[in-house]
Amino acid sequence: MSIMSIKMLECLSDDVKSMESSINRLTQIAEENRDGMKQKIKNSITRHSQASKDTNYQNNCSKENDEYLLQKLAKHNFKSKIRSKVKFFHPGTREWFLKEVERFFKNEYKKEYKK
Repeated sequence: MSIMSIKMLECLSDDVKSMESSINRLTQIAEENRDGMKQKIKNSITRHSQASKDTNYQNNCSKENDEYLLQKLAKHNFKSKIRSKVKFFHPGTREWFLKEVERFFKNEYKKEYKK
């Protein structure tokens, strides 16, 4: 073999070693990414599971609380309280408020329509 052939083989050998090193590094990065993704998926599943449990617990507490309040309300008779409050109502006392609300919404609609 000539010296030139030997040098070419050495260069090729160096190139192969460099490529092998690059491939090993890429493999390592890919494995790290895979492991990271697995961990993220696991964490996401755990969080979702915990959120579902929390939601179920809140729904159950809310239902129990609602039932408790309804039971307490069922014990009371509000007819007498309503009758006592009716005497405070005077016809037309709320009209000014409703007119103000209507005027407000008309003005807001005009502003939005002009844009």
